Amino acid sequence: MYARKKPSFVVYAVLDERKKLIGTVGVGNINYKTKSAEIGCWISEKRAGLGYGTLAVRSFLKEFLNLLHLKKVVAEVAKENIASLRILEKNRFTLKKKIKNYLFLERVF
Repeated sequence: MYARKKPSFVVYAVLDERKKLIGTVGVGNINYKTKSAEIGCWISEKRAGLGYGTLAVRSFLKEFLNLLHLKKVVAEVAKENIASLRILEKNRFTLKKKIKNYLFLERVF
């Protein structure tokens, strides 16, 4: 990622206290003209519900927003994926629209 001046995606490893990989968080579809990107997060089932996802998204946004000069981050979540929805809500994403079985959220900086 650092070798490319304008990467199309960035992925961050999520580690537990023992430095074991338990998930990932990252952005893709980076649009440098609109300064926007789409965020995604995955946490292992064994570690889900323990706050790792919320902390990972918060840390990732803090670290990479300025580096990538992003002004807006969006997310698409299946309606039944309550855990991912809560992670985004805790990180101040707001619901923009609902289409069939999906929710579309965004956070503007």
